[in-house]
Amino acid sequence: MSEIQQSDALKKLVWFIIALAILGTVIAMLHYFAIDLPIQQAALHAPANGNSCSTSEPAIRCRVTLTT
Repeated sequence: MSEIQQSDALKKLVWFIIALAILGTVIAMLHYFAIDLPIQQAALHAPANGNSCSTSEPAIRCRVTLTT
């Protein structure tokens, strides 16, 4: 293999790696916006019947008891 052919092969390899990195970035962004972000946004909303204690009540009265 001559020096020109090696240089050409190396250029193609570099371009392939760059294209692969760009493709991976695009796929990761699509996954984030389609799957991860909606899950995170849904987890931010507290349930309507969550904590009924006000901040003025003592902490001992607002303790949650777990039943098994």
